Amino acid sequence: LCLVEQGTIASAGRILTPGDAFNIDCIVAEKIWRRFPRTISLTYSMLLALTRAQLVGIGERDPAFRAALKQAAAKIAVTRSMTACAERAKKDIAFAEDGV
Repeated sequence: LCLVEQGTIASAGRILTPGDAFNIDCIVAEKIWRRFPRTISLTYSMLLALTRAQLVGIGERDPAFRAALKQAAAKIAVTRSMTACAERAKKDIAFAEDGV
């Protein structure tokens, strides 16, 4: 997880400024559902970076944070899996329509 402390960052088609976060996918346990888009600093930037292990460690000390972290991870994973299913169905339909 990275937080922009100072500067301007471009990541996944978004412009990020101080207070914004990126690479939040690190909270998802299964690597197959994680995405880490190319990130570019547009100006001099300072970032705060936390590993998944550090976030889990914080969750061990704070049950409310742990619950919020698990909920956010589940939302990301479900969204990614549903997107993958939809993309697969779209390909299957296109394949069937081609008559092959």
